[in-house]
Amino acid sequence: MEAYDDNFKSQLLEYCQKHNKEIDFRIISKSKNDKRDRFKVGVFIDGVEIASAEDFNKKSAEQIASEIALSTLPI
Repeated sequence: MEAYDDNFKSQLLEYCQKHNKEIDFRIISKSKNDKRDRFKVGVFIDGVEIASAEDFNKKSAEQIASEIALSTLPI
């Protein structure tokens, strides 16, 4: 049995590679919240924003946005 992969960003990168799609993670905005940085990251596939998410950590915002993007793709 295949282990469950919860690295959504790598799954999304793999999907885009297989389907010859260009993927880009961009910081849409960065703000301060209780002295902490808050990042809004967007997932763009072939230049179109597919999903975005916010978190205090850029990497986890990318993961959340990737998970949302994966749920919208025909996988």
